[in-house]
Amino acid sequence: MAQLRTIPLAIAAMGLTVDGREISEKDIDDIVSTYNYKKYGARINLDHEFNWSGWAAKNLSNIDIKGGMLGDVIELSTAKNEDGIKVLYAVLSPNASFVQLNQADQAVYFSIEIDRDFMKSGQTYLTGLAVTDYPAST
Repeated sequence: MAQLRTIPLAIAAMGLTVDGREISEKDIDDIVSTYNYKKYGARINLDHEFNWSGWAAKNLSNIDIKGGMLGDVIELSTAKNEDGIKVLYAVLSPNASFVQLNQADQAVYFSIEIDRDFMKSGQTYLTGLAVTDYPAST
């Protein structure tokens, strides 16, 4: 089966998040310039549950998915939105479980998982991407 790929989707925006974090312009610029899927690919998970995505889907969303992770982040880019805010975009490779959740209108928003000093580089790196029913960025 061919690998599914999305169009670029907005996964985060510069500024304060709803949960109190702040995503800086440097964070977004670092993420785009350093991301290398083949070196350290960001996996997609449900509600930041990492290895518990399958359990969370079944017990929180009543959807029985196969496995835990929901796919991979393949490419990243940035652009400004209509309000002039810098936005982080990602091309995703969702697996069948992610498609199943999406078809059930579950986990339709994103929340990035970052390391601001990835491998002691002093740069921010995207280490994971959660899908959730509660968006982190506005």
